[in-house]
Amino acid sequence: MRTLAAVLALMLTPVVALAQATPVPNAAELVKAADWKAMETITVVMGEHHYTPQDLTLKAGRPYKIELKNEGDKDHYYTAPEFFQNVAWRKVMVNKQAEIKAPYFSAVEILKKGQLDLYLIPVNKGSYVVYCTIDDHRQQGMEGRITIE
Repeated sequence: MRTLAAVLALMLTPVVALAQATPVPNAAELVKAADWKAMETITVVMGEHHYTPQDLTLKAGRPYKIELKNEGDKDHYYTAPEFFQNVAWRKVMVNKQAEIKAPYFSAVEILKKGQLDLYLIPVNKGSYVVYCTIDDHRQQGMEGRITIE
């Protein structure tokens, strides 16, 4: 019985961790009020073991489209859980073929030669790390910072 309880506790730990993370409380209002025609577009190109540009600086309250383009021959992640929880999300678009809407993400994976477009409004000022979680990509240089001013 103890073994079953221990296994259940381990299985539920990620669910509890996700439940404790909170998105921006007024995100829907911010997204609705934003002037999306005035959004700034930033392109981040991924290759083998790099992001270009490596670091981004965004203005709080301004709408952005961040194009994540993987020009490499391997799949890559754009993992930034703290940053992603400090923005108001409009959507993530996949090659103008699909939209994903959620209160927040912790990471997005861009398959080789693929692209994802992130539509968001930075809210809480700070500096947040972004990195690739595949194999040793982070150790080889796939890490940067996103700063909200």
